Amino acid sequence: MSGNNVQRKDIQNRKESVLNLIRAEVEPVRVERAFALLILEILDALQRKTITLRTASKLSVEIEVALGSALNKRLSDEFHDLVHDAIIIDEIGTPYGPDLIVMRSIIAKILKRDEATGRPHLKKFTADIKAQRREAKAPAAVA
Repeated sequence: MSGNNVQRKDIQNRKESVLNLIRAEVEPVRVERAFALLILEILDALQRKTITLRTASKLSVEIEVALGSALNKRLSDEFHDLVHDAIIIDEIGTPYGPDLIVMRSIIAKILKRDEATGRPHLKKFTADIKAQRREAKAPAAVA
């Protein structure tokens, strides 16, 4: 498989991951982080010319359509700005197109905020796994 095909496959996998998080109704910070990473991958693919601007825009539209109103209300302003810019990415070079430097700045803010929160979703996941292991090791109660 060529490098271009691998990158396109990676983008599809990231998109599916974001959609799965949305469907699972996870914490908004997880959706924001996953989408920010997807857009970083898309920006890299655009720079390498492995995907088209139109394809990049369509991927973002799919995510925006999947967002339910309840989750949408809980997502940050930065996230909404990034979604908007990602949707109109096919307008790059026009007066209405997004600024890629601004997009990267928004992505950095989203990722830094996720790091600053201590990523509580990962802490909870880790705690759940540890609890399951303790339960598995504990001797079964005799009735």
